[in-house]
Amino acid sequence: MRRRLVGALLLVHCCSGDDATAAVAVTAQLAETFAAACNATDFHALVDLPAAKYVHVMDFSRGIEAAISAKRGVPCVLRRLARRPANSRCARWYVGRYDEVRRNMYTTEMFENATKTIDGYAGIRDVHIGLDIGGPAGTPVYAPAQGVIQSFGYNPDAGDYGHVIVTEHVIEGVRCWMLFGHLDSASVAFKRVGQVVERGERIGAFGASHENGGWAPHVHFQVSLIPPATHDMPGVVSAAQRDRARLEYPDPRLIAGMLYT
Repeated sequence: MRRRLVGALLLVHCCSGDDATAAVAVTAQLAETFAAACNATDFHALVDLPAAKYVHVMDFSRGIEAAISAKRGVPCVLRRLARRPANSRCARWYVGRYDEVRRNMYTTEMFENATKTIDGYAGIRDVHIGLDIGGPAGTPVYAPAQGVIQSFGYNPDAGDYGHVIVTEHVIEGVRCWMLFGHLDSASVAFKRVGQVVERGERIGAFGASHENGGWAPHVHFQVSLIPPATHDMPGVVSAAQRDRARLEYPDPRLIAGMLYT
C-alpha cells in the first residue's frame, strides 16, 4: 500500500521574517492547501515498483560517479551510464530525491548558462526540484489522477527532458500541473492538447538515453502550482531561488507517496 506523507511535510518550506512578501504568503497558503488536498486523495502509483528492498534511494549530492562509488547494488542503468561494468548485485530500480543539491552532476550548457530562463527561473542551477524514478527503458508511467494534457513535446538539449508531457489536474479544488520527463518517443505520439487522461492510464514510458536527454532511463516527475508556459519546467533551480521553487513546485511525494524518508 502506498504510504502517505505525514504532517511534517504538509507545510512546504517558506521564506520568513523580513523576506516574506504578500505574494510569498499567498503561494505558501496555496501550497499548504494543496498538501492537505493531496493527503485526502487516493492517487494511482506513478510506476509499478517492486518491494522497497529492491529500490535504491540514491544520493546524488556529489554527482553520479560518487553515488555509484558509495552504493552497493547500484542500479545497472547507472553503472552503464558511468561506463562501469554490471555485477551480481546490480539492481534495476532507483529513486532520486526531491530538493537535493546535486553538485558536479549538471554540467551541460543549459544548467551552467546563467542567462537561460524557464518560467522566471534562471541562474546556474544544481538543486533538483523533482522526483526521479529509474529502471529499465520502456517501463510504463501512469497518470496518478484524472486530468487533461496541457502540453507535450521534445526538449532536445543535452541534459534536458527529451520527450515530455505536462498534464493539468484539479485536486480537491486546487489546480496543479504535473510534468513527466525523459520519456520515449512513443509517449508523445498521437497525443493532443486537451486530451483527457484517466487515473491509472498509461501515459508514457521511460526513454532510453539516446532520446531522453542523455540520462539513464527514468522519469522525472514534477508538480507545479503555477501554469507552465510550455512543455517545460525548471527541474533544477539555483540555490538563490530554492525557497521560491519549493513553494511553486511542492514535494512530488505528496502524490507519488513516501518512496523514501
